[in-house]
Amino acid sequence: MNKEGRLKGLLSYYDLINFLITPKHKEQRGDKVGGKTNFNLQKISNFSKTYILTLIKTDTMDMALKMIIEKKIGSVVIIDQDRKPVGIITTKDFLTLIIRTEKQKIVEITEKNLSKYNHFIVKRFFQNLKKIVYKLPNIIKAKLFVS
Repeated sequence: MNKEGRLKGLLSYYDLINFLITPKHKEQRGDKVGGKTNFNLQKISNFSKTYILTLIKTDTMDMALKMIIEKKIGSVVIIDQDRKPVGIITTKDFLTLIIRTEKQKIVEITEKNLSKYNHFIVKRFFQNLKKIVYKLPNIIKAKLFVS
């Protein structure tokens, strides 16, 4: 946040995932092997987004969900009339709302026709998403289908 209390940037797991799995150099064209850049020495500003999608407190959850789906983002920051952040709505919030309506829920995600590289990224992402999903109430199983 800046001196006026306005949001300057946003850093999330989604912003870091590509950096964490991409090597600092390729051994051959198309290869994704090699040493990784030292993550611990990097500045937050190298990863944080400065363009942040926002809604105001009087906007609806429907608007937030539509924005998350259409823009393929993980969260929307809620701001007040002075453009100061007062909250955040995430995909986890929506998952929690959906799952609370049922006694037990099985979550399945399906992806098709991915390149090897994208398959790897989706698989790593889902491993971390699964950790979040299993913490939600009433989840009994989570599966990823990639072909």
